[in-house]
Amino acid sequence: MPAFNNTAFLCAYFSFNENADTDSILTSGGWTRVCHDKGSIETYKQFYYPGFIEFFMGGGEGTEVGKYTKKIEEAISVGDANVIIKDIVIYMMPYGMALYSIHTEQESDNLDTFTLSLFKMREMRRWNMEELTNFHTKAIAPIEKTALSLGCRSGIIENGNKLKVFQIITAPDKSHFDNDTDTLLFELGTLGKVGGCSHDAPDSPSRSYIERTVQGNRLSFFNNWKGLALFDTFTILGYDVKPWVRETWATDYFSMIYIHSLYCKFYLFKLNARFRDNPRQGEVLEKEYHDFERLYTFHRISYNFLPDEIDKAIDKALEITEEKKLLAGYISDYNKLHAEESSKRLNRLLTFLAIVTVFSTIWDFACMVNALLPFNEYAATVENGFRIVVSLTLLTVVVAIISMLKKPEKER
Repeated sequence: MPAFNNTAFLCAYFSFNENADTDSILTSGGWTRVCHDKGSIETYKQFYYPGFIEFFMGGGEGTEVGKYTKKIEEAISVGDANVIIKDIVIYMMPYGMALYSIHTEQESDNLDTFTLSLFKMREMRRWNMEELTNFHTKAIAPIEKTALSLGCRSGIIENGNKLKVFQIITAPDKSHFDNDTDTLLFELGTLGKVGGCSHDAPDSPSRSYIERTVQGNRLSFFNNWKGLALFDTFTILGYDVKPWVRETWATDYFSMIYIHSLYCKFYLFKLNARFRDNPRQGEVLEKEYHDFERLYTFHRISYNFLPDEIDKAIDKALEITEEKKLLAGYISDYNKLHAEESSKRLNRLLTFLAIVTVFSTIWDFACMVNALLPFNEYAATVENGFRIVVSLTLLTVVVAIISMLKKPEKER
């Protein structure tokens, strides 16, 4: 029996047409919608906050995630590695975003087998290579076909050139791992050559970088497993792990916590791109962002400590909170500046209209005076009468304006 087991989920997202009948398109394409019974929802609400569970499983008044699966259950070869493609899951998210995950399983006596095969499968530029023909046919092609039927026109990876990876590596007991599990965790998390960092290979990362990365992103709560949250991967390395614990890692920590974090990250990426392409829509985008914050982000997700710690680690690795603050501030500042510019233009227009109104009012006032006291009886001509009255009235108005604008003595 092989010493190591690897369960991995390769993820990304694509945009779809929100006006499309997504349920009909997906079900007719061979996808099965995942529905949760009321009992399961209520059980999960004992461990996770209601809003978070209702978002993923339903049972609330808001919009829930539409989760669809397609069973694959096929063994393929990726180079020298034997990989089982278990299934593909599509998560239909708000704002026209569809996340997807490709579930793979591997067994081997050599951990390098896992890192090399996952490195190849996640790189979009390698999908047309001969050794990935089966992977493309079984895993990528169904997603591409579905994306096109849903109105996607920008490819199935919109945020870079590779898939995100959530992986679980386990062994029967501790003896299968070297003493330096931190370095091993780094190598697995970066999908690098296992042992390269330990032997200080010329092209391996420096020791200081490894230590800084591990110390800043490692999770360690129990003796038999550790985690490492990085920007492109989330890795759990453990031994003597109970089956129900592995199941929790896959169904809860990946399918809900990691997917939710990816959704937040991808949404921010998409919002940033939309704002840069059309900054004049800043006010609309700012309102949408506030709705997103109110409905689909959660400061805390669980009554228990571990899910929240996992969530915090993923948030930090993906730089979600930091990007939210920067992007929200950027859009808000632009909107304020745009509003100030609009206000200045409006003030200039109002000033012009006010001046026109003043002159019109002065003329009407002169006409009224002429009607009461005809100018031809008090002045040489009617024209001179108008000139005198208009000039005196205008002078009075100017003096009144100056006196109102003049600062009081106490404020000087």
